[in-house]
Amino acid sequence: MPFRVRVEGDGVAGMICAILLERAGIETELVPSERKPLPVLLLGQGTVNLLRDVLECPKLLEDCPRVHERTVLWEGGEASVLPHHGFVLGEQRLLDELQAWAPVGSGSGPADFRVIAQGQSNGETVGETVGETVRAGERVAWPVEVELPGGWTGCAMEAVVEGWLFLIAPGEGEGSLLCTGAEPAALLARSRWIAKRVRLSKGGIPSFSIAPRLQRRLAGDDFLLCGSAAATLDPISGSGTGYAVQEAILAAAVLRGIAEGGDKGDLLLHYQERMAGSWLQHQVQARQYYWSAMPESGRGKWWDEQVKDFDTAIGRVMEFTPLRGGARYELAWDRLRKIV
Repeated sequence: MPFRVRVEGDGVAGMICAILLERAGIETELVPSERKPLPVLLLGQGTVNLLRDVLECPKLLEDCPRVHERTVLWEGGEASVLPHHGFVLGEQRLLDELQAWAPVGSGSGPADFRVIAQGQSNGETVGETVGETVRAGERVAWPVEVELPGGWTGCAMEAVVEGWLFLIAPGEGEGSLLCTGAEPAALLARSRWIAKRVRLSKGGIPSFSIAPRLQRRLAGDDFLLCGSAAATLDPISGSGTGYAVQEAILAAAVLRGIAEGGDKGDLLLHYQERMAGSWLQHQVQARQYYWSAMPESGRGKWWDEQVKDFDTAIGRVMEFTPLRGGARYELAWDRLRKIV
């Protein structure tokens, strides 16, 4: 009998997973979800290369605006300018590109397995699989459209006592600002670098949660969680879209293994281990940014609370992650190979 999969959620992770499953000959139904795409993404060259490899499209996103440098300014320090190869686009543009490769059929029978690949707008998981969610704090962010009278282009990260600002400016006169901690006007009042280069445009976009989170139960006998239904990262890592693509590749490889007669329990346990381990790695990295962004003598209450939140979340995940002393499988592009 054919093995049928229902992918619920047509975000980046859901579409990549569905594309790979269909390419592997697995009957796949892709179910759209209601979700407002993010207004702007900054994709690193590595993420774009990964997408190009998955889709076998070497010119994907070639026409997108680029940024070639990143300015970093910690409180009390001097600005540092580093090379940065990034592609700037709205999330909807990326989803439109992926749609050209996504499955168009709706399946012809009940699904043997569900991939839940889309979280709700409030950050909770869809469906009946809601369980304990580990969060690193309760941070929110405000995306703000800005004007750039000075014509500067690039991206910039600036830390101030009450939070941080991240500016993306792919072209002269245009840009987007992400603020977390205090509201944008308050952060700009403390800014030494970004505030000199932007003017807030009229209107704004409602705040949204950027608290990193990981669903404790990532898989069951007939489902697994992927994409925003499974985990999110702090945007300071700059790896959110790339992480979603990697999740989808792993999820598709696990399901391919199950469809080909592999040990379902072992494969799903491997999925949970790899997902939790990767999430932990990102949180340790993000925690280091939050720890180093402010000098100890000037570190305020907000920054101390963020570091404590990371420590709490990391500790909780390490308590329940089912580590077995090493991986049982290795990922060979789009399938898993058992390690003997």
